[in-house]
Amino acid sequence: MLLNGVISVSIMLSLQAIEHNHWHDGQLRLAAVDDNRDTDDSVVGCIDLYNFDPIHRRAAVGITVRTDLRRCHVGSQMLHLLSVMAYDVLNIHQLYADIRITNQPSINLFTKAGYLRCGLFKSWLVVADGFEDVVRMQLILGDDKIINPLT
Repeated sequence: MLLNGVISVSIMLSLQAIEHNHWHDGQLRLAAVDDNRDTDDSVVGCIDLYNFDPIHRRAAVGITVRTDLRRCHVGSQMLHLLSVMAYDVLNIHQLYADIRITNQPSINLFTKAGYLRCGLFKSWLVVADGFEDVVRMQLILGDDKIINPLT
């Protein structure tokens, strides 16, 4: 359901997931759900933390939003909730994302969430017609760095 044009999203995080040793596995996958739905299609996307580095307290972020819900601020809410959880619960200092240079919607999403472009990997990915660059975006977490997309 839309609330002021925005779907109300929460991230399902079970007690089992919190107790699970994410540092040992190096990854944590979370499902985002529409708070206003109690049906099988309530999952609106998934968001991952991977490449955990417990010494330097950082992790990479991966996100996918259901196709029919893109451009509805779902991704922004998911990134915000993940940032809060990463900082408050997992004690992570920084998050980063590697994004194909041609994926402008994703670059825009991370930029709106406060991520800054901090690097470029030339010819990083093999694509149909050769190679494609990847941009690295980074967010240093702190109380004043986590942007709420609904404000």
